[in-house]
Amino acid sequence: MLMNHIPKNKFDTPFIYLSGNSLGLQPHSTQKYVQEELDAWKYLGVDGHLTSKRPWLPYHEFLTSYSAEIVGALDKEVVVMNSLTVNLHLLMISFYRPNGKRKKILIEKNKNEYLKNPKPLATRKSSEMFLELITSLPNLIGGSADLAGSNNTKTKKHEVIKPGNFKGNYIHYGVREHGMAGIMNGMALHGGIIPYGGTFLIFSDYCKPSLRLSALMGLKVIYVFSHDSIGLGEDGPTHQPVEHLAHLRAIPNLNVFRPADTIETLECWETALKSSTNPSVIALSRQKIQFVTETLTNKNMSALGGYELKKTNSNPEITLIASGSEVEIAIDALNKLKETNISSKVVSMPCQELFDKQPKEYREKVIEKNSKKISIEASSIFGWEKYVDSDGVSLGLKSFGKSAPYKAIYENFKLTSDSVVMIAKKMLGK
Repeated sequence: MLMNHIPKNKFDTPFIYLSGNSLGLQPHSTQKYVQEELDAWKYLGVDGHLTSKRPWLPYHEFLTSYSAEIVGALDKEVVVMNSLTVNLHLLMISFYRPNGKRKKILIEKNKNEYLKNPKPLATRKSSEMFLELITSLPNLIGGSADLAGSNNTKTKKHEVIKPGNFKGNYIHYGVREHGMAGIMNGMALHGGIIPYGGTFLIFSDYCKPSLRLSALMGLKVIYVFSHDSIGLGEDGPTHQPVEHLAHLRAIPNLNVFRPADTIETLECWETALKSSTNPSVIALSRQKIQFVTETLTNKNMSALGGYELKKTNSNPEITLIASGSEVEIAIDALNKLKETNISSKVVSMPCQELFDKQPKEYREKVIEKNSKKISIEASSIFGWEKYVDSDGVSLGLKSFGKSAPYKAIYENFKLTSDSVVMIAKKMLGK
């Protein structure tokens, strides 16, 4: 009887089996059982811990009655522990308290590569470049409300989910922004998936109810909104978002990112992916904008919400605060002010929500307390007053946009470096 369970060599002769581990000699059914569990892992992933035919997480609980029978005890008198490996891990994390900081770099290599060749680029294109790096993440599901080619949310590496084939990682939602946002909420609530979906910023109005629920429920959903300002040009005021950034910034528990170049775009994406208690909006430009980052630090500066980008001396007379495509206007204004012996600094503000959470000391260091302040954004000026004080100036829009080439529209609304210089001189009485 025993001989039937002893392995045989290629000559069909039983050979001695020495067990040097806790598993010992396994029954013939083990191979089938293990294959079933591997198949479950293939299709369920981490969800198999709770939803498989034989859930993995509480497996020890299912063994209690069998173990009690073996030792002749009652079920309540027996506790089946985890594996030795799991128990050692639990023991380690109970007592191990590292003193140093953990460092995790997601995109530093790529940031350095982009800095080697700084060229004007629309941030929607910068976003696409980052998505190409992370498309293979198994839990990342992209999509767009019929604007994939315009908001650059679909890369060459994406496979579209179709009827009868659900193995892909990209969804064509159709012209239904509200439905897209609702579906992404559902995926986030299910767990194990990071959904992102794209449309134009102007169309965020259509998904606002579900977007608001994303924030209310604290879901990890990423909204990619391109064509973020009057900079989209000839499409005209019907498609030029004016009040939308202010609307979104007013929603509690929502981070609204508006990056100024490729580096900030990568940083904003990284920050959004790391966020676990709130959704994120990444607002991206249609038009090409200048590369404004000159040097890199070992920090994700955009994760601070706002930071000092450049200054002419340690005691600037003027602090220029801008986001997105208008940061390059601020940089150009700084250089022109320097030519007239007026010292200034440029603060990039990719995310007001994160900046407002920083310590008071940091905020006052970034936005110079003793300088005159000018904010610049090609959108409604609503909300910027908290940074420029009562004697500052918010340069932006108080009306709808125009239909014209974007540079002409910027000039029409005096969103130019020359206008900034003129305002700064007037504020200083020079």
